[in-house]
Amino acid sequence: MVGVASMILLLVIIVLTIHFIRKAKSHKTIRWMSFIFTITLGAIPTTEHLGILNKVQFGFPAEVISFYGRFNISLNLFGYIFNFFFFYWILRLIVKVWRGLTVKKQPINEN
Repeated sequence: MVGVASMILLLVIIVLTIHFIRKAKSHKTIRWMSFIFTITLGAIPTTEHLGILNKVQFGFPAEVISFYGRFNISLNLFGYIFNFFFFYWILRLIVKVWRGLTVKKQPINEN
C-alpha cells in the first residue's frame, strides 16, 4: 500500500513540476518548488530495518527522518539541506533544458 501511495505522490509531483516549469520566470519560483519537494518527498519511506531497533527512515534522495521504536524520532538536518539543493539544481537544469527546447515564434516580416 505504501508503494502505491508513493507512486501517486511521485506522479502528482511530476505533473506539478511540468506545470510550474512553464511558468517559472525567476529563481524564487524554483526555490519554492525545491522547498515543497523537499518537504513532500521527506514523507516517502525509504528503508525499514526489522530487528532489534525497529528502525524506519523517510526521505528521498537523502533520509531526513528516522523512527526508532515507538517514540524516538531523529531529524537529519543535513539530509534536508542536501535535498533542498539537490532539487534546486535539478529543477534549474530542467528549466534550462525546457527553455532551450521550446521554440519561440518569430513574427513573419513580409517586405
